Amino acid sequence: MGESSLYIFGATSDTVGAVVMKISKTEIEQKLVEFYSMLKDSYPAKEIGEINVAPTLPKMPK
Repeated sequence: MGESSLYIFGATSDTVGAVVMKISKTEIEQKLVEFYSMLKDSYPAKEIGEINVAPTLPKMPK
């Protein structure tokens, strides 16, 4: 079930809600790769391995 569904939970101080969306893990990963690449480089990435998050991490003072 977890390989073909996305579970989204939200909560406030008095309410809890959940939504189950039918979407495969592979499709979610591909959409995230495409979105990240669009934001970062304005070109579509082909796979998760192309994402390098190191340049986006904040620099720590020495």
